[in-house]
Amino acid sequence: MEKKSSVGVIIFGVILILWGVLSSIGTLIDYFVVASYAGRSYEGPAPSVLKYMQQFLYCIFLIILGFGLIKLKEWARKSALFIFAPLFVIILPFHNFFMFVYIAKSKLLFAQLLEIVRIILGVATLYLFTRPKVKEQFKQGPL
Repeated sequence: MEKKSSVGVIIFGVILILWGVLSSIGTLIDYFVVASYAGRSYEGPAPSVLKYMQQFLYCIFLIILGFGLIKLKEWARKSALFIFAPLFVIILPFHNFFMFVYIAKSKLLFAQLLEIVRIILGVATLYLFTRPKVKEQFKQGPL
């Protein structure tokens, strides 16, 4: 018997996969563009390969996590819950406290909306992955 996943879980998984793929492409382009100018007209320190490797590994993690959510793996649900909910609800708003003040004073509508979307994403993650119906979908059934 195949497990059926809710639409929210599928959408969240697809968003993570797209986020990972697009971010990895951006990271690779950024690395090769910056590396090609390093030492010629590039002002500043040489680009750190470790920084790009870390970003690329994070992108791979997002892709794996997205596929894990679509396949209803419990580790993926817990990872999404314990990584993204605190990140978007607690860490980013407090980390960007001075940015909040700057945004409020400058009246940058797009930046204000982006911060609101981040918080909504975290709250939606908490709501989606803690619902009893969704938890039940992730439970391991008979193999």
